[in-house]
Amino acid sequence: MKTKLKIPDTYREICSRLQVLMVFLLFAFGANANDYISVGLFDANSDVEEQALIGDVNGDSIVSIGDVTALIDLLLLGETTSCADVNGDGIVSISDVTTLIDMLLFDISPSEPETPTIGDAPSILILGNSFTCDSWMYLPFILKSYGINIKVGIWYVSGGSLGGHVTYYNTAPAVKHDFYLIDTANDTVWNTITDVLCAQDAVKYAPWDIITLQQNSTSCTSWTTFEAGATNLMALIDVDKTNPDMRYAWNINHTRMNNDYPADVLANVLDITTEKDIDIVFPYGTAIFNARKDTTLAAIGAGTNLWCNDYQHLQDGLPCYIASLANVQVIFDTWFPEKNLSVIGDPNRTNVSWTRGKGMKDQQIPHVGISDENCALAQQYAFAAARNKFAITGGWDKVLKLEGSSNYTLEINSAWSEITANSMYYAPDSGENPPELNVVITPKPGNILTKCSSRNLRGSVPNETILPDSIGKITVMMREVAENWNLYIQTAN
Repeated sequence: MKTKLKIPDTYREICSRLQVLMVFLLFAFGANANDYISVGLFDANSDVEEQALIGDVNGDSIVSIGDVTALIDLLLLGETTSCADVNGDGIVSISDVTTLIDMLLFDISPSEPETPTIGDAPSILILGNSFTCDSWMYLPFILKSYGINIKVGIWYVSGGSLGGHVTYYNTAPAVKHDFYLIDTANDTVWNTITDVLCAQDAVKYAPWDIITLQQNSTSCTSWTTFEAGATNLMALIDVDKTNPDMRYAWNINHTRMNNDYPADVLANVLDITTEKDIDIVFPYGTAIFNARKDTTLAAIGAGTNLWCNDYQHLQDGLPCYIASLANVQVIFDTWFPEKNLSVIGDPNRTNVSWTRGKGMKDQQIPHVGISDENCALAQQYAFAAARNKFAITGGWDKVLKLEGSSNYTLEINSAWSEITANSMYYAPDSGENPPELNVVITPKPGNILTKCSSRNLRGSVPNETILPDSIGKITVMMREVAENWNLYIQTAN
């Protein structure tokens, strides 16, 4: 039988002293008495699909002493998250710290969930730059939370372009460069491999399953740099690759303020991947472009539009979370389609406590924008990017799990003047015939719906043009729906 620690007098003294310390620190950091009483309020009827484990403040899916430190961090920073309301009183305050310590000392914490074991993703090398760190540093840990291990290598060259990787392919670049590596089957942190000195060393380092290319933010709008750079770099890699079955992929970069032409970036990536027959595309840039259409998310970041204060890199926190989720969804779809995994409802909250101790490289701190509401929006825009890699759209307005013969009616809550709705099934390729689909979409009063289209991955249905109605709604009528089918309805202006 497990022996419980019984030191109530000492424990209460510790808690009392902790309260005094917290009051001092909060006032020292400019907080007032009201901040001490209540740092944040929560809506118990939140629409977030999955609630985080209570007490798991640092987001590692277990409740431990590390969460006490993380909760104190939140109080000092004035941030909130639903799992930090440990005592369930609807506010986050010092009393939640003492309650959390109670849970740990007297073994009354929620049971620790087992992380499912799904399998290993392919090993991936990215020949990139600092924007690669923006979009890949969080990814291995998010995948790990789903039971997926992955080996990722990043050949990082400051400002590295396709042409630059060619020029310095077998010699060390004159600018800052490093090789970052993690294999989550064994590692819990990113490592710097010091004996990898050039791109050629990185290519030869392991029998990579996937080698991913990426253009830099100053050349990404120039088609000639794509074609010449990719052609020459791929020729060099083909000589040195140690896995004969290696496949190429592309990482769509986001833009910087002084070269902010997203449509040109997407057009160039579409052209190069088509020309080179590259069928794996990581659309993190598309997810960022999607999110910038949202006025709430566009205000995040020291440079706004999800940039940090250099108006180039993504700031840590929500901006890098959006980027990572888009690439995570591609890994879900490409290598684990039978699991029907989705980033919609992802429980990770990539705040300062979540990133601590993971060996993150090239961070742009402080962390910004992490809240349950913002993360829900981020998941929609990332998911939309994974489903529509070369178009800037809105997020997925609704995701439905469909069962049997049912009718569904959904309200359109956004006041778009024009709505294009693409409804798509996504399910394992079971070989069954696609179920029949009827989609009726009407705009909110005063709006004009110009187009309604619906399609199926294994079949299609006719497009419909719907006249305005007095009530904005979406009605989905299904007949004999197979199990585990999802319907995604995407809205964009």
